[in-house]
Amino acid sequence: MTFICDGNPDYLRGGLINVHKRRQVYSKVEEIKHLQRDAYNFQLVLELQNYFTQYRLTPDDELHSLSHELEPKMVVHRRATRSRSSTNLSSTTPNFSFFKPNSKHLSTTTLRT
Repeated sequence: MTFICDGNPDYLRGGLINVHKRRQVYSKVEEIKHLQRDAYNFQLVLELQNYFTQYRLTPDDELHSLSHELEPKMVVHRRATRSRSSTNLSSTTPNFSFFKPNSKHLSTTTLRT
């Protein structure tokens, strides 16, 4: 809905109403109403419920630090000249220790299939 509303003008050249945009909005609203019409009968899967309730949420600052470990910031070195070919991009080697087994970030809970 956001893409329809933000990505399409309300009015066309000459001040005409954008009927195509209105039809897209109408279609999306009808689709949402259709999906809300019937109640969903979800069955409880205890293994999934236990997995999600025992999952440790990682604080944002820790996730931010971890993202910098996995993908360090690119450092841009510029020479004194203005030519494009003088830009040199370099980076340190990423630390992928996050992907090692038994890492504190990975859950040890297993789900039955």
